[in-house]
Amino acid sequence: MPQALYFLLLLACPLAMVLMMRAMHGGHGQHSGADDHHEPDEVSLDDLRARRSELERKIADRELSESLPADARR
Repeated sequence: MPQALYFLLLLACPLAMVLMMRAMHGGHGQHSGADDHHEPDEVSLDDLRARRSELERKIADRELSESLPADARR
């Protein structure tokens, strides 16, 4: 009996960790990270290309604004 108790105590920590991890992720098994934005499973290639173009434009604008001197940004 004491051996079974020690074995259960040994398993308690990893088992609790698994249960907490499942609870934190809502039980769906996917890591959500900081961004909880979920994409639909089927997004058209044209939509993805349009989003990429928009992001590239935003990146270029940000890089340009950061490369300007501080007094020219105002």
